[in-house]
Amino acid sequence: MDAPIVYWLLFRAASSLFAYSLIVFLLHLRNRQAKSTPRPKKPVEAPNGLPVLGHAVAFSKDQAGFAMALKKRFNGIPLRLRLMVMDIVFLTDPDHIGSLFRRSTELTNGPYRKFVSSTFGVPRDFQKFFAADNSGLSRTPLPGSNVKPEHRVDYLMHAFIVQFMTGKSLKFLASRFTENMEERLCNLDCSHEFEGHGSLYDFVKKNMFHSSVRAMFGTHLFEVDPRFCEHFWEFEEGMPELAKGLPRWMYSKQYRARDRCILTVRQWQKSLGARRNDEPETAEELAKQEYDDFFGSAIVKKRHSAFSKMEPHMGPDARASEDLALLWGANSNATHAAFWLIYSVLRDPATEARFLSEIRAAEIPDQAGDSFVRYDIDALCTNPFLQSLYAETLRLYVANIVLRSPRNTDLAVGDYSIKRGEIIATMSYPMHQDETRYNTGTPEEPRPLSDFWAERFLVPNDAPNEEQEPDQARPAEKFSLKGTEGAWIPYGGGANMCPGRYFAKQEMTLMAALLIGNFEVQLVGDSAEIDWRYFGSGVLGVGGNSKFLIRRRSVKGSA
Repeated sequence: MDAPIVYWLLFRAASSLFAYSLIVFLLHLRNRQAKSTPRPKKPVEAPNGLPVLGHAVAFSKDQAGFAMALKKRFNGIPLRLRLMVMDIVFLTDPDHIGSLFRRSTELTNGPYRKFVSSTFGVPRDFQKFFAADNSGLSRTPLPGSNVKPEHRVDYLMHAFIVQFMTGKSLKFLASRFTENMEERLCNLDCSHEFEGHGSLYDFVKKNMFHSSVRAMFGTHLFEVDPRFCEHFWEFEEGMPELAKGLPRWMYSKQYRARDRCILTVRQWQKSLGARRNDEPETAEELAKQEYDDFFGSAIVKKRHSAFSKMEPHMGPDARASEDLALLWGANSNATHAAFWLIYSVLRDPATEARFLSEIRAAEIPDQAGDSFVRYDIDALCTNPFLQSLYAETLRLYVANIVLRSPRNTDLAVGDYSIKRGEIIATMSYPMHQDETRYNTGTPEEPRPLSDFWAERFLVPNDAPNEEQEPDQARPAEKFSLKGTEGAWIPYGGGANMCPGRYFAKQEMTLMAALLIGNFEVQLVGDSAEIDWRYFGSGVLGVGGNSKFLIRRRSVKGSA
């Protein structure tokens, strides 16, 4: 055999052996890597589910207790709950929740829209129109979206609230609310002798609603229905039942209350349209104004302008339902929270004394000559103690359930993978009771998370503020939420975080300051109780007895 042929055969044999060895090595390496890198885990099914019903009975019987028990037992593990008509993945780890909210652009809030549709009677045609919006929440539509710019319902509705609930527009809205509340309390029929004014909760509801609605929606709504405040709270009282989406015959009283509110809003909207037609030359000027009595604030006018471009999908019934949803969003939770904040201050003499001391620094010199104390809302909302008081109120009394779904791909949450389209639930109540994330006092003076402690979010002010002059005195304490990411979640998180949170904070803090700073208030009889029917919808409702006595303070701001 010729030498070249022998060399060629040996070369082919060696090459084949090398290729075979390389393939074996690479397969072995890939196998080792696969073993060393564990596959994403699946959520664990919660125990004790019943056939067909799953966990629905246990959850509906005691939602807070059920969620707390699962978090305590399975802390850190996503759990699958079967609730009859749907499954949800319940996140029990604050780190997982923080990760979820950081990736909020990959999620859809479709499950939340079902709640809105059931509660506020959104017509089916508009529900379908809304569901077809696949453009996302960002200014730039998601890849593959074919939705017209004027039909991006989800983005537009959210963007309007963000735009008009921040910056200059927020300042203007807050000033309108402040003027309304000051006028109502300054003119309150109340002497310098203690007298009863019924329920403190009813008192807060009435004054918050009139001040907020007149600031946001104008005064004409109350001309359409002078008893609209009363009718709204009758509807709001039945909201937990309406949210279940059960037939009308099961909750006829609640449906009738909602129908009455929707009718009022429709009549109001019709009168606005008539005014536009009568005075077409003013429409452009009205759009530039921050406020007018008929149309209300800029956010309402901007929404109505956008609604007109969504016709015929956005008909009169859909408009009325969407505006009723905005009315509820601007009033229900903020009012509940304002009550719980005021109630918590009044229940503890030490907290009330410090509250009065802290708000004095925000007093505005009397320019009206009526001896009524007014406050700088910015100074109130940046005061460390008042911020801690606000944060503690939301920690203890907010019990929201935020529902999201991965939009296009499976979602990695820690070591776990949640499939596209699955419903993910975060529940604030068990997170707000996580002892590893909050200040619980000292062994000598424990502060359990089941109790209200106004100073829970205050820490020593060791470092100077960047905006503070070097020789300026530094407060001994500062407000801090450090360490509570994914645990303090009263407003949800990420791109879908409640855009009205800044206005709600101002409403709560100002209402408390104006009331307690100008009046002595004494709680009478049995204490108020939590209405657990509101679990999942935001701030827990108010039940029980909240009777009170009130009199004007003899000296401005005195205790």
